[in-house]
Amino acid sequence: MSRRRRERPVKRVNPSGQTVWVARYTDPGGRRRSAGSYLRKREAQEAIDSAYAAATRAAPQTVGAYSETWTERHPRSARTNATNSHRISRVLDVELEGMRLRDWPFRDLRRRHAVDLVDHMLRHQGRAHTGAQNILRSLSAMSEDAITDEIAEVNFVRGVRVRANDPRVRGATRPPRVFGFDELRRFAAHGGDHEPMLRVFTDCGLRLGEVLGLARRDFDGEALHLRGSAHAGVFTPGDQPTKRHVRTVPCPPSTAELIRSMPARIDTPLLFPTPADRIWTSRTSGGTCGSRPSPPTSASCARSSSRGRGSRRAAERRSRRRNVRSGRTTAATPGSPTCAPPGSTTRIWPRLPAIPSRR
Repeated sequence: MSRRRRERPVKRVNPSGQTVWVARYTDPGGRRRSAGSYLRKREAQEAIDSAYAAATRAAPQTVGAYSETWTERHPRSARTNATNSHRISRVLDVELEGMRLRDWPFRDLRRRHAVDLVDHMLRHQGRAHTGAQNILRSLSAMSEDAITDEIAEVNFVRGVRVRANDPRVRGATRPPRVFGFDELRRFAAHGGDHEPMLRVFTDCGLRLGEVLGLARRDFDGEALHLRGSAHAGVFTPGDQPTKRHVRTVPCPPSTAELIRSMPARIDTPLLFPTPADRIWTSRTSGGTCGSRPSPPTSASCARSSSRGRGSRRAAERRSRRRNVRSGRTTAATPGSPTCAPPGSTTRIWPRLPAIPSRR
């Protein structure tokens, strides 16, 4: 492997008769630069080496070269990495001001280039509003990491939006898939011993934490009586400052019959326990796997209220919508022998057959 020739200082005598050593080097653009003059050769040599090291660190890196190692340097989940890589690969060959995006140095990209990129995606690629917006999100995430790595100076995608009513949008947004009760019940029938719990999800319209935190005493044979509060997958038993009532949720006769036919359990008070006789937990509960979250204290309630209830609820709603769209959830998998470890995200019942969409 060839090595770059190490440049040496040049000896020069000034008109005053003083002998100095001039440190000169070549920048990445091929131009000769001066790193100063020094009385000692050793100091001049150190200046040359430092200048070359700084030029190497500051060498511009292209978008295409950075995208090849981005997911390895800043890894997310396997699915997120695959999604981001696919989205970015769709626009790397788009020409912006006569140069492909993959050949642009990250430091030279500005917001006007993102505007031109959006125009190309809508006019020439015919992308829908959500498709173009998702590509911008992936590019924005990569730009933020490039700023961290000192490859880019600005996030050239920040502030660029694609309006849903943009007249350039030609692609239709993919319609949501809506399933009827019969389809959901066929899906629940594949849950085996967990069919009663799945039927409560599909037929009663309860939240995740409300179903997972049900106790045997909450079912009277025909209806469910909720005596706690659940929000974003967190179940808190007992009376709450804002909820001091018992909510009664009627069960369809077929669902109630499934619950009544469950084997009697005297080793746990839960209606739908895990195989280890514990409560199904989620990573949003903040507790260990298989244990109920502790009731909120007055101090924690004060901290929670001071952080802004509206913004927190909005973030939780966005998180739930993303989980529903991607088919993922933060709850442990009921079909697995043990509940998921804290901090992990698992897919609900991945081995069950998919429900065909209705045409």
